[in-house]
Amino acid sequence: MKNFRKITAAGMIAMGLLFLSNQAQAQIFGEYQSAGLLGKGKIEASTHFTGVSTSYGGESAYTFNGLGLQAGFGLGERFELRTRYERLWFDGLGIGDGGFNNLTLAPKLGKEDGRFAFMLPIVMAFAEGDQSFQIHPTVLVSILRLEKMNLTFSPKYLISLDEGSEFSDSFLALNLGAGIGFSEQWVLRPELGLMFLPGEEGTFFNFGLGISRRMGNPKD
Repeated sequence: MKNFRKITAAGMIAMGLLFLSNQAQAQIFGEYQSAGLLGKGKIEASTHFTGVSTSYGGESAYTFNGLGLQAGFGLGERFELRTRYERLWFDGLGIGDGGFNNLTLAPKLGKEDGRFAFMLPIVMAFAEGDQSFQIHPTVLVSILRLEKMNLTFSPKYLISLDEGSEFSDSFLALNLGAGIGFSEQWVLRPELGLMFLPGEEGTFFNFGLGISRRMGNPKD
C-alpha cells in the first residue's frame, strides 16, 4: 500500500466494500449495544448515525456516513437474536446517490450478569444487484456498570467470505461505546472506534450516536 488513496480503497473493501460493477459496498463496524442481554421476551429497537474517517501517512479524510436500524429479540436468558439494516453513502453524495446497503443477522450469547457476550454477525452488503458476504466474530465486555450508565469494549474481526477477492485481508476493529439511560426504557448510545489491518499503516475511525428503546415483558 503505497499511498493514501490505495489504503482508503483497500480498507473500505475490507470493511465490506467490494467494487462490483463500479459500485462500492460498505460496512460500519460500530456496535451500539452493551454486553448485557435483553432477557426472554424483551425487544430492543435502535437507530444510529455513524461517520467514518481515514488516516494514512499523516493525511486524513472524512470518508462516508451510515444511518442504521437495529432490533434485538430476547429468546432466552442467555441468548438473543439481532437484526440490522444499514444505509451507507460516501461523503459529498446524498443518502440516495450511489449508496449501498447492509443486512445483518447476529446470534448473541452471553452471561446473565451482563458482563460478557459473544456475537457472530453474518453480513450481506448489496447494491444494484451486486452482493458480498462477511462474518464478524465479536466479543463484548462491560468495563463499567452503573445504575444509569455502562461502558462496553467490543473488539471484532471482519472476515470476508468472498474467495479470490484481491482485498481479502481480515481487519481488526476496536470499539468503545457507552449506554446512558435517561428513562426506564430509553438509552443513549455514543460510540467511538477504530479499525486497522495488523502490520499495515492506515487507520479507520468511526464516531456516532445511537438511541435504543426496550419493550415487552419477560416471559415465564
